[in-house]
Amino acid sequence: MIKAKWALTLKNGATLAVEEWNAKGGVLGKKIEVVIGDDQHDPKQAVSLANKMVNEGVAGLIGHFNSSCSIPASDIYNSAGVPMISPGSTNPQLTEKGYSSVIRVCGRDDQQGKVGADFVTGQLKLKKVAVMHDKTTYGQGLADEFRKSLAVRRKLFITEV
Repeated sequence: MIKAKWALTLKNGATLAVEEWNAKGGVLGKKIEVVIGDDQHDPKQAVSLANKMVNEGVAGLIGHFNSSCSIPASDIYNSAGVPMISPGSTNPQLTEKGYSSVIRVCGRDDQQGKVGADFVTGQLKLKKVAVMHDKTTYGQGLADEFRKSLAVRRKLFITEV
């Protein structure tokens, strides 16, 4: 349900932006068309969808939302020269590939992990913490970075669940 809400939010935001641009005459006098796709949070589906979008001639896209989908799909878009803006993919691997047309508009796991560790040790002053994740690229990536930042401090007893 949460994933569906994010997808709807992204779709509505993109549609609103396109409507506003089209009301101003579009881009270079041409109307922008929204093409919607669903990778179903599946890396294989993301690659298939990326190939479909490239073959349909999209000029650029907003998505994919999940790191596990964005990372493999970015290879397809990069090869085709199609710009990709990811609103939610936080795994550092996405931008460390060095693709100039891949843009992330959110913080990376290593940044978020450090901020979380700083909060736990500085604000909450905890001595014990359990680190849990859902085994997704996002969940595990963030948990790993959080754990690394805590290990630097060596103030906490860390239990992985």
